[in-house]
Amino acid sequence: MTRVLMLVSNGFTHDPRVSAEATSLTKAGYEVTVIAWDRKRILPRDERRDGVRVVRVRNTLSMRLRGYDLFRLKPFWRLAARCALELHAATPFHAIHCHDLDTLPAGVRFKVRTNVPLIYDAHEVFPYLLEASRAPRWAPRFEAMERRLMPHADLVIAAGPGHCDYLGSMTNVRIAIVTNSKPLASGGYEPPKTDRMTVAYYGGLDVTRLLVPLAELAAEDDSFVVEIGGDGPLAEPIRSLAARSRGNLRYLGLLRMVEVLPRTRACDVVFSVFDPAYRLNRIGVPNKFFEALVAGRPILVSRGTWVGSEVEAAQCGLAIDYSKAALREALKTLRDDAALRERLGRNALRLAVDRYNWAREEAVLLEAYRGLGVRSPQKA
Repeated sequence: MTRVLMLVSNGFTHDPRVSAEATSLTKAGYEVTVIAWDRKRILPRDERRDGVRVVRVRNTLSMRLRGYDLFRLKPFWRLAARCALELHAATPFHAIHCHDLDTLPAGVRFKVRTNVPLIYDAHEVFPYLLEASRAPRWAPRFEAMERRLMPHADLVIAAGPGHCDYLGSMTNVRIAIVTNSKPLASGGYEPPKTDRMTVAYYGGLDVTRLLVPLAELAAEDDSFVVEIGGDGPLAEPIRSLAARSRGNLRYLGLLRMVEVLPRTRACDVVFSVFDPAYRLNRIGVPNKFFEALVAGRPILVSRGTWVGSEVEAAQCGLAIDYSKAALREALKTLRDDAALRERLGRNALRLAVDRYNWAREEAVLLEAYRGLGVRSPQKA
């Protein structure tokens, strides 16, 4: 049995990309173990989820006393590396797969001790992520760390073309692009069954997304419905606006991963308008885009971004300026033209079938593993 160890810096409860990759590897005959970080100390220490073993490390007392997660990273790296080495001593792994830069130091420690091939999977450009956070001054330090650690990687996986360009300046090893595309649903295009146009956003409630203006527009105009699900800094303002709306602004709280695609198929329009002033958003490959495609629903995105260019080229949604006024006009256009919504939705599904679907991405992932020499028993 070919055994793969994955490292993630979350509890592995709401991470669709890691779940998809782990499931695909398991289906191909690999045995996958995930070391996850239970920051709140509330999740099982050791469990199986869809055939994947999940082992969680927890914040120690000294970690809990640190006020910000960024300052808990170093002890997390030590805990994760120690856990990885203990698991490896019991039953050796054949590859270690690090998800994002905030797990790479632990993976490098493991590789140095074991000489096991290291896969670095960059979901985000981490320094760009810090630029858009409350800790922008840390971005250069993490970029320097990434450049220092990248030579240890035997394979790099990037979430999109912009990520690939960024990482290509740091390494000469192969970079495979594996997007966050979703599995195709059975059947063809199905129109939504809503009485009023429903706009949906299910994801992180981040301040760099035009979510409060979206909620305000719904509170001002009940001719359309807005559903928002997720958690983050904007949760309370959105909850407050929903309470004052006429029932057409619905805040759903944090959703389970299995709920997202069915809810997306049940809506009319998917919202994914992120601030293009941030480099992270300009190159971003949001899950909302791929969810809209497989659901056959038009998507609202920002001009000046990678996803905006893709949407405009495929005519599968509207790319707008990052402003409340532009959002108001786009919503009015879509609300008043059901035929336009259907045409954009059909184009979205066509793009999913032709290009952006998980079957294609899974093939790229498995081929990258085989190219590294880490073969599944089914292919050996």
